[in-house]
Amino acid sequence: MPARTYVALNRKGGVGKTSTCFHWGGELARRGQRVLLIDLDPQRNLTDKLLMDPETGEVPEVPYEETVAALFDPEVYVEDRASLVRPTRHANVSVLPGAHRMEHLNMGNPATDDRQLVLRDFVDEVRDRFDSIICDCPPNIMIGSWAAMAAGDGVIVPLQAEDFGAMGLKLLNESLVQVRREANPGLALLGYLLMMYDDKSPLHRAYAQTIRDSYPGRVLETAVPVSRDLKMAVTTGLPITLFKPRSKAAKVMQALCDELLARDGSAELKEVA
Repeated sequence: MPARTYVALNRKGGVGKTSTCFHWGGELARRGQRVLLIDLDPQRNLTDKLLMDPETGEVPEVPYEETVAALFDPEVYVEDRASLVRPTRHANVSVLPGAHRMEHLNMGNPATDDRQLVLRDFVDEVRDRFDSIICDCPPNIMIGSWAAMAAGDGVIVPLQAEDFGAMGLKLLNESLVQVRREANPGLALLGYLLMMYDDKSPLHRAYAQTIRDSYPGRVLETAVPVSRDLKMAVTTGLPITLFKPRSKAAKVMQALCDELLARDGSAELKEVA
């Protein structure tokens, strides 16, 4: 069965997109799925953690022409684009490495950019090798994020239960509608994911309720808590369900995985905008 392709996206940075991809992908792999993580964020934090040497903490240098940027840079020719995929030290997890210079390729209007379907073409080439493909996007709707949506089956939007964390959802939804109309009519919004959530905070509870009231049916039931274990897991380069499998954070990530897989199987979500 061809892989399902997921997109983690928010126009705001620092809301937990990369952490979500890292831990979610790790849990899918732990369940036996073959997972490909695509790092579209110029910060390339996902790449660094996946390729980091656990003994030294060092990250190998990846040549520019062997990164995701090779798909978007018209001056780079790759005969076998599937060769850009690299294994990681984690069983069942591969990565298409990110590139700091990807930032310079995010220019112009993505909706009229000739490169908007290059990621879809790449995914079509490698889809049979994986069960799930997860795209970690930069905090914008430029060519990298647009191309991910054009290639994706479902979008997850990590956000914080705060004013600034939830700002921009209207514009994000408008972008989803535009991508559906112009490039990918099958793209589904799987849901908004509350990150760094403190259920003891009246402020967080109030904002969470406001978001649920404003976007009924679109907010995931699972909320990822503020967690020292999650931070430590990332530091060591291990997904939480491998780093501390009996922790509360690991159980939350397992519940998130279950909920996303269930939502992905719901045909009615194709119409959510």
